[in-house]
Amino acid sequence: MTAKEYLRQAFLFNENIKSKMTELESYRELSFSISGSNLNERVNLSRQTSALYEKYLVKIIDLEKQIEKDNLILSDIRLAIDKEIDKLDDINERLVLRYRYLMFDSWDEVAKKLNYSKRWTLRIHDIAILDFETMVKEKNIELIDFKNIF
Repeated sequence: MTAKEYLRQAFLFNENIKSKMTELESYRELSFSISGSNLNERVNLSRQTSALYEKYLVKIIDLEKQIEKDNLILSDIRLAIDKEIDKLDDINERLVLRYRYLMFDSWDEVAKKLNYSKRWTLRIHDIAILDFETMVKEKNIELIDFKNIF
């Protein structure tokens, strides 16, 4: 696993949570919608006895629990990555990596926070990635692969 792959795991997990939140919002909208009535005569031997919104409410509750659990896992991932970033010597490198990989800022936002040009920020990032990889190799640090979680 490369340094970038390791650092990017929090972002990917966060995106996974965002997609679940979008799905949750969709279920909420469906639970409030009213289905149209069908005036055609039909014989239905397996008649649904519960309201349609109940099905969505169960899905909403399950998804909310999963999102809550995922947020706790994301917190642990961020702490683990932050701990590794903290081992770098250069403060600018640490800041660039934190803003980008833990706070999920765009390159423009990172550059603005550091009061650097975007080009200089990207250069610091490239150096930070190289230093991170070197540090991992020299100190025999085992990077955790969180992919099996999601």
